[in-house]
Amino acid sequence: MRALALDLGKTRTGYCLSDPGRTIPSRSGVLVAREREALIQQVSELVKREDVDTVVVGVPYGLNGSLTPQTSWVLEIIDELRAQLDVSLVTLDERLTTREAQAVMRKQGISTRDKEAADEIAARLLLETYLRGESD
Repeated sequence: MRALALDLGKTRTGYCLSDPGRTIPSRSGVLVAREREALIQQVSELVKREDVDTVVVGVPYGLNGSLTPQTSWVLEIIDELRAQLDVSLVTLDERLTTREAQAVMRKQGISTRDKEAADEIAARLLLETYLRGESD
């Protein structure tokens, strides 16, 4: 079974799937959905199609740990995913994931203006963090 990490966004959601043995990130991409229902549907289809048993979602707390409007929106989506999916759902603090993703992009020569690449890399970073913790 695979793990799926999500970097949720109101327009684009980066995702990254683990290999079936859950040791490394294997595939990533971006889901595009402007409406909540469409996003939930796309995630649900991805979970079923890819034999996912764990969904990891990054929660964007403020730098001081506070709830922001984006945090509240993500927490609402997480509640809907829990209601819709019959899988384990794990949350991770993603406060600095975007900055880490931009650093990776600069190192790889990818423009930091490439929002899809940033979303995809952020999801990969979340999945790597989760997989490292799972193997401890």
